[in-house]
Amino acid sequence: MKKILGCFVASCIFATTGAIAGAYRPVPVEVQIETDEEGNVRYSSGQGDMLSARNTDNDYTMIGCGIRGFNNGEESVSMVYCQAVEDEDILANCTSTNPELIEAVKAISPYSYISFSAEYEECTRITVSTQSFYLPEDFD
Repeated sequence: MKKILGCFVASCIFATTGAIAGAYRPVPVEVQIETDEEGNVRYSSGQGDMLSARNTDNDYTMIGCGIRGFNNGEESVSMVYCQAVEDEDILANCTSTNPELIEAVKAISPYSYISFSAEYEECTRITVSTQSFYLPEDFD
C-alpha cells in the first residue's frame, strides 16, 4: 500500500511540474497615473513583461529600466531610471539613486517582467521577475 501511495504522489508531482513548466503567461504593459490638484503626476506605476511589450501591435508600447553613471570630477553617482509606455499618451517614468533599486535593475534579462512605482517621478519600488512562463511559447 505504501508503495502504491508513493507512486501516486510521485506521478502527481511530475504531472504538475510538466504543466507548470509549459505555462506561458504574457503580461501586457499597463500604466497607472494619479495627478495632484495642480495636475502634477503624484503617483505612477508601470508593469509588464518585455516580450509582450516588444510583440504588441501598438507602435508606442514599451517597458524597461536602465542605469546611468555620472562623474563630475569630484564624485561618481549612479542613477536608475524606469519607463513604461502603454499607448501614445499613457506613460510612467521614474528615477532614483537608491542603491537597492539599482541592484534590482541589474537582474533584468530580455524576458523579464518589470514592475515599478513612483511618487512625483521618484522610484519607490522596482520589481524584476524572470521565470519560464515569460519566455516565448516557441523558445528552445
